Amino acid sequence: MIWKQSGMASALAPMRDVTTRAFCDMLFYCGEPDLYVTEFLRVHPNSSIDRTIEEMLTGRLSKRPIFVQLLGREPAEFARVAKLLSRYDIQGIDLNFGCPMARIHRKGVGGALLEEPEAIDRILTEMEQSLALPLSAKIRIGLKGSLKFEQIIGVLAKHNLSHITVHARTAHGLYRERVNFEYVKRAKAMLPCRVFANGDINSAWQACEVAKQTHCDGVMIGRAAVRNPFIFRQIRELQETGTCFVPKFRDAYLYVLQLMDGAEKNAPNEKKQVAFLKKYLNFIGQCVDRNGEFLHCARRARNRAELIAAIDSHIKGRENEDFYGIPYENIIARPNCE
Repeated sequence: MIWKQSGMASALAPMRDVTTRAFCDMLFYCGEPDLYVTEFLRVHPNSSIDRTIEEMLTGRLSKRPIFVQLLGREPAEFARVAKLLSRYDIQGIDLNFGCPMARIHRKGVGGALLEEPEAIDRILTEMEQSLALPLSAKIRIGLKGSLKFEQIIGVLAKHNLSHITVHARTAHGLYRERVNFEYVKRAKAMLPCRVFANGDINSAWQACEVAKQTHCDGVMIGRAAVRNPFIFRQIRELQETGTCFVPKFRDAYLYVLQLMDGAEKNAPNEKKQVAFLKKYLNFIGQCVDRNGEFLHCARRARNRAELIAAIDSHIKGRENEDFYGIPYENIIARPNCE
């Protein structure tokens, strides 16, 4: 069972090279989402199940449901790879119709498919005919505008989907464009399946407010979960009791140390360990100080010692301060594909 009988569900958004098995294993202790979605698996004539996806499906600590996200264009290739995945203990297949990265668009996949509702229809038809697993899809409101949004939702409504996730801005807008959750509300009114809201949901309190405004069934969170790995626990507690745990900077410090330990286990040398850790500090650093001094230092660290110095200087000595994990205004991260 993916969703609770009542209340808003939560899902971890897939982020390339960030929401790895090691990160998901940390959420097992901090507070899990109701549903996991893997990083996308690229579908093409020669594609197979890569090591990253296999690790997520065979060794994770969690027993919560997991969908594998596929990115591609050809219906037959989607079906072929989905059949390979059906050998694993997964709950469904999620189709990526919204990735905003230009290098993805140029190949006619991800967000580019939002210009081709008929192509989306063909993919879903093939998948339904050839696969018994539940299907879901993640979309944006359009590629450069929203003129085809209702047509896309109409196509999705024709199919027997588990749920739809709406990242409520255009693919062209990347992560800069203002999120408009009115599109989530419109999708919920038009679709027979469950709908998740996605995009700049930065706190448990905001998640609950978005659900109230849009009547959606759940929220999908990526970057905010990297900043604050307790956010799914907070959402659950806030719904159940009206209050929730607020982490301190000491919790943030321990979290960063866990990330550092993960870097040592997953990267073969110091240079790659530093690069691995920066992927996470890039987001966490948005919430440490309003002037972005920690983020500035962390980005420019050339080795482990310089990175530790930045962490100790800006995080370690603030153990008793509340850590909300909400970005300060104008402190910008450089997001991976979410």
